[in-house]
Amino acid sequence: IRLLRVLPSESQDAPISCDLLQMPLSTVKRVYDALSYVWADSTSLSSSANSVCCISVYGFKLTVTPNLYAALVRLRCKDQNRLIWIDQICINQADIQERNTQVERMTLIYGFASKTVVWLGEELEES
Repeated sequence: IRLLRVLPSESQDAPISCDLLQMPLSTVKRVYDALSYVWADSTSLSSSANSVCCISVYGFKLTVTPNLYAALVRLRCKDQNRLIWIDQICINQADIQERNTQVERMTLIYGFASKTVVWLGEELEES
């Protein structure tokens, strides 16, 4: 599987910088977190939900959903790397065969994670 290594930052305003690691599933038991989240932003009626968000992976820009970007800002550690499995990034969405194979493995992927983090989105004024 691929795991996203989110590099640390003291500032929530700093760009998200990452590396992508490919590792055998059998060797990564309990060393990563799995992220469960909604791909679409729950505030899709707002103009900020339609904005383009990018992270840096090995110095290259990768476009992600605003909701995933918000999750990464909140989940990034201040002083150490964090390994996270995120379907939108760790599965090649353009490769149908890979995507189908990885979807079949999702029970194992979530089961081998040290924990599953559920991201419901940023808080709203009325929440």
